[in-house]
Amino acid sequence: MRTPGSESNGRALRRWAAGLALTAATLSVSAAAPMLQFNRDIRPLLSDHCFHCHGPDSGTRKAGLRLDTREGLYGGT
Repeated sequence: MRTPGSESNGRALRRWAAGLALTAATLSVSAAAPMLQFNRDIRPLLSDHCFHCHGPDSGTRKAGLRLDTREGLYGGT
């Protein structure tokens, strides 16, 4: 036998559970960070801030550090 308030309590519980599930799904999607890509995410920063002093022009290169080549980045010759 149902009491007058039992159906509304059941609905409230289902709504609460659905809201909790939706919140959890939203948090898991927003918490997933996109993968970094060198050409998209890193190279523009190097180009804007580093290549002027550490790029291909040996006349403006400082400290012998070259960041525009793989060898320069990883310490090769």
